[in-house]
Amino acid sequence: MVGHTFNFGSFFLGLLIVGLAVAFIKYHKFFADNFGKGAASYERYKLYGLIAIGFGLLLATNLLEIFGEMLVRIIFRT
Repeated sequence: MVGHTFNFGSFFLGLLIVGLAVAFIKYHKFFADNFGKGAASYERYKLYGLIAIGFGLLLATNLLEIFGEMLVRIIFRT
């Protein structure tokens, strides 16, 4: 396995995703009312925001690349 390397591009992209996801969670009612089914989908939209925060943190710490490499090694047995 390749060692962990820091990448400024993925760090800032991850922070941008986290920031957008936090704003999405803050205004989730607006998005649910206008794009979803209203009050019935409030919790679902908050869950999507939390998933995006997790993805952004994985991307910012470059762990997404490590997990992806591990998954490819498991699938293709290299």
